[in-house]
Amino acid sequence: NPKLSPFGEKFMQSDPKNYTINLATLYTKEQTDQFLSEYNLTENNTFAIGFVNEPDNKYYIKLMHGIFETRNEAKNALDQLPNILKAGQPVIETLQKKQDLFNKKGEDLHGNAK
Repeated sequence: NPKLSPFGEKFMQSDPKNYTINLATLYTKEQTDQFLSEYNLTENNTFAIGFVNEPDNKYYIKLMHGIFETRNEAKNALDQLPNILKAGQPVIETLQKKQDLFNKKGEDLHGNAK
């Protein structure tokens, strides 16, 4: 079983119908850590899911921010994000999509995996 950071564990155990913000797609751990520190995000509120995408066999990292009970709460949180982050067009999703992705082939970049 892949190791999980505390927030990753919370994300994976939360109701799949809850919401999260898909902030960005990145490609390396360095890039991810730089992104988090640059935008004042931490691994306590952002789940970095790394996975290999089948068709092109490339490694991607999805940055999932927060866990919200309603779409409205997620939308309010998204509205609070700095404009530069909003420029990347983050999207609100249910946890289920990313829980499934993680269960299938993901790793938590902050879960001391491997």
